[in-house]
Amino acid sequence: MEEKLGRLRGAQCSWIGQVIGAVIGQGAASGEFEVVDVPLAAMCATTAMIRFFHPQMIAQCIDKPSPTLDEMIDFCLGRPLPAWRGRGS
Repeated sequence: MEEKLGRLRGAQCSWIGQVIGAVIGQGAASGEFEVVDVPLAAMCATTAMIRFFHPQMIAQCIDKPSPTLDEMIDFCLGRPLPAWRGRGS
């Protein structure tokens, strides 16, 4: 049973990573994101947000202060925006 749950968690995390990669790839293709390496950007964004979708991490972090999922998405996807680099310059 535990082995099946482990495979299911792995598949869930992989699928979410693919979705995040697709969003970043579409943004890069449309010029909205300035990303040199889409797969690397997807891995970085997924790693930054894993506590929001990995069941064990959700349980371990439930009582810890943290940004909301929307705040993390804005942060992770906001960094590659060309407009972001120009702020404060």
